[in-house]
Amino acid sequence: MKVKNILKTLLNNINYFPLNVFYKGNGHVLMFHNVLPEEKCSKINRKGLEVTPDYLEQTILYFKKRGYVFLSLDELYTNLNNGIHTKKFVVYTFDDGYSGCLHYAAPVFEKHNVPFSIYICSSFIENKLILWWYLLEKIILENSNIEFEANNIQYSYDCGTFLKKKETFMVIRRMIIRSKAIDFEQLITNIFSKHFEDFTKLTSKYSLTWDEVKILSQNKLVTLGAHTINHLNLKSLSYENSYWEISESKKILESKIGKEVTHFAYPFGGESEVSMREIEICKKLGFKTAQTTLEGNIFKKHRNHLLALPRLIIYNATPEELNLKINGGCVLTKKNFKRVVTID
Repeated sequence: MKVKNILKTLLNNINYFPLNVFYKGNGHVLMFHNVLPEEKCSKINRKGLEVTPDYLEQTILYFKKRGYVFLSLDELYTNLNNGIHTKKFVVYTFDDGYSGCLHYAAPVFEKHNVPFSIYICSSFIENKLILWWYLLEKIILENSNIEFEANNIQYSYDCGTFLKKKETFMVIRRMIIRSKAIDFEQLITNIFSKHFEDFTKLTSKYSLTWDEVKILSQNKLVTLGAHTINHLNLKSLSYENSYWEISESKKILESKIGKEVTHFAYPFGGESEVSMREIEICKKLGFKTAQTTLEGNIFKKHRNHLLALPRLIIYNATPEELNLKINGGCVLTKKNFKRVVTID
């Protein structure tokens, strides 16, 4: 553990330690979800979900100061296929289809003439997706104890303090994400039925509309990608259902914007949710790139893994934390020194 801490410290020094040359790679794909003003941000789940417009702009300035070029997904694909750009590059991506991408993120990117991408989950736009992460935060904040039954087991969580609320959120979040598709609907019902009559009540508050998606599709800085119909753990589905989730989301988005959709992001996107089966489906459907949520930097060798690219999650990171991320610190802490992170 001490050795890892020493290496992390050295990696954080951008001009000192040669390991950052080995782990930094040629560029980075950044993953975000929603952009909201400070007063509208979540209290518990903000770290993995929301950033402010000011923070977003600070990241752009951070990369500009260091001489990075900003690439679209098509440019990333071309560079990986035809030889990496001589300069360091960064790609901005947003998952799901939050309205904040239009109202708060787009003005920042337009100000700096920086391209960005949004992966659209169809049922989210149609207000059919259950934003259980927002529902869960709401009931945890409003209650001192949460109780429900699942698989004949009675669960009870103490939410008496803010620390307990955060712990409870993460425990139930893991339970929901790891549930099999066949159990998902029942689990959601068991957790939330005591608190909400309509589980989609909050969806329209946060989602883009199809009209807004069309507006974004006409912005020269924006690339739209597919992100399934129902935002489920694809690996837990049958082959037929997984194929349908991916192919149908591509088809629907193309019909709405009148353009070919050639980029994809896997829901949740970790090794527990993505397998070679999903990668082969994306290949069969003709996608150019597909993004995971595995943390890592982009190397030339990723031209062989275009449908399982890693990203960096940099929510509200300090400049020092950003240095550590782009220099390969996530590899040390999560991937045991593996350079080219992908789905094996």
